[in-house]
Amino acid sequence: MFKITEGDFKNQIYGDESYLSNWPMLYILENGKQVYIGESNHVKNRMSQHHSSLDKRIFDKVYFIYSSKFNQSVTFDYESKLIQYIVADELYEVRNKNAGMADKEYYGKKEYDEKFQVLWRSLQREKLVKHSLEELENSDLFKYSPFKELNSDQRTAVEEIITSLKQEENQTVVVNGMPGSGKTIVAIFLLKYLKDSEAFKNKKIGFVVPQTSLRKTLKGIFKSIYGLKSSDVLSPSDVTKQFYDILLVDEAHRLHQYKAGFISYKINPGDIDAAVDNYDALSLDNKKRFLMEILDKNLLYVNYCDIDDEEFGISDEDKTFTRSFYREG
Repeated sequence: MFKITEGDFKNQIYGDESYLSNWPMLYILENGKQVYIGESNHVKNRMSQHHSSLDKRIFDKVYFIYSSKFNQSVTFDYESKLIQYIVADELYEVRNKNAGMADKEYYGKKEYDEKFQVLWRSLQREKLVKHSLEELENSDLFKYSPFKELNSDQRTAVEEIITSLKQEENQTVVVNGMPGSGKTIVAIFLLKYLKDSEAFKNKKIGFVVPQTSLRKTLKGIFKSIYGLKSSDVLSPSDVTKQFYDILLVDEAHRLHQYKAGFISYKINPGDIDAAVDNYDALSLDNKKRFLMEILDKNLLYVNYCDIDDEEFGISDEDKTFTRSFYREG
């Protein structure tokens, strides 16, 4: 179903097949260490454009991906998928930006989603990728990738924030959402977008992550992402050490623990009483989420994985007592 052919990008030798001049296709520019992934209806013309671009002259090979079943909706979708999975695969450093990443719907998408697995196996045979899709989907790099395909609400949030940042200074933008709604993904996506953007290239940007375990995970992930670095991920105390033009803050309500001994009075019991009928109408799962939100917003606990973080100030006595429940120490 898929035909993968190699071209000489350095010397602009691509072949004479008619589909290279007039058919929606995918391509991968490669130099042994890095790749750039794209799509075009006229890949020969696109190669000429890339060849005249200084930042693409680092590549010497190109792989064209053709299918008689391709249309432009499919190649747009597959381009996003290839970027996301090849980043997580870590065989190559991906040089793409993430500006065009979004979840795409089109006729026959479910069928093409299944066929993507066939394409991936073809790329494995060509040794352009290494791991299986299943392995990658279970990796931290895939879960927290700045190349995640955003849903419509996430895309709207990103666009509104970018518009706001371009128009005003000295402002605070808050993104609210239920647990699991993808707020952290929005922040990671936005960080990559801003770091790649010419409009923000002179801005010092940081990403504050209060949770120790997640901060450690993201520092490791950012080492593998072109344009990001582990030092972009900050603890709350890091913010006091230098000036930042833009700070993205994950789980911002947790920052109150540094000011109020872990307890905030943002939750008004009267508001809960007034909305008791709404609470009774919730499903059991949503009632559980509601309770977790109250605990989170009042910061009545420290995650077990975070108890060694000096910023929480947990005493040795409390650590020993806590670990006794886990039969440690």
